[in-house]
Amino acid sequence: MLFQKLMIAGMVSLLFLSACSTEKSNPSSSVDHNDEVAESQQQEETGKQDSVETTTQDDQDPAEGTKEAADAAELVNFVKKQYTKGEIKVDYPQIANPDFVQAENINEVIVRGATYFFENGLYEGYTGEIKFETTFQDEEVASFLYQGLLTSTNQMYPINLSYSTIVNLQTGEKVTLSDLVTVDEAFVDKFKQGKILSDESEEYSNEVKNYISSLGNEQLLNELSKADNMDSSSAFTYVTDDSIVVILGVPHALGDFVQVEIAR
Repeated sequence: MLFQKLMIAGMVSLLFLSACSTEKSNPSSSVDHNDEVAESQQQEETGKQDSVETTTQDDQDPAEGTKEAADAAELVNFVKKQYTKGEIKVDYPQIANPDFVQAENINEVIVRGATYFFENGLYEGYTGEIKFETTFQDEEVASFLYQGLLTSTNQMYPINLSYSTIVNLQTGEKVTLSDLVTVDEAFVDKFKQGKILSDESEEYSNEVKNYISSLGNEQLLNELSKADNMDSSSAFTYVTDDSIVVILGVPHALGDFVQVEIAR
């Protein structure tokens, strides 16, 4: 019996020693496993980084519409041209780059607005020069103001002339006051309370305000509703960075026209 117990104990010892020997003789099995885990984790982290970098790059790309708008703003450059009719000369802008998609339409709108009065014989026999200035331009619209003094040997007094054109650079269409605001009783009230733009005295500005206040709301509403229609109104509009300016015809004693600034 004792012999059998010794035999069993010896066999167990041999098995244990054999297992230990096998593990020591193949140490790379544990290292390989650890390497595989580390490599897998590294690949996973690399994949995450690639994904983040790609997303970041996509986020940085500007939207197509924004890029086109920026390109449009960069491409729209105007040069000065001159129109002559008898003794009247009118400077007006034109797009210099004929490749701009709306150049032809925009140039036609500008030419028609700049020369309309003279092409239709409103100031036959007068002499004078009309100059323009760009009051505002961005990627969407360009606004131009025309001003000059016309004289005639047949008339006692010279005429102060002021008018304007706003054009949409995206569509090539003319922009009117009614496109910019809702012309209603509320706007008429804002117009009456607007700032008179003038280099004249405060007394002159007060006279103009009194004149405008004397005009009935219905009369003003009718006139402002037709503003910027060359053949049916004596009211015109231009814009600046932070305001809308309405040009309104007034009696010669008040200067032939006034400019009223309305914050926008």
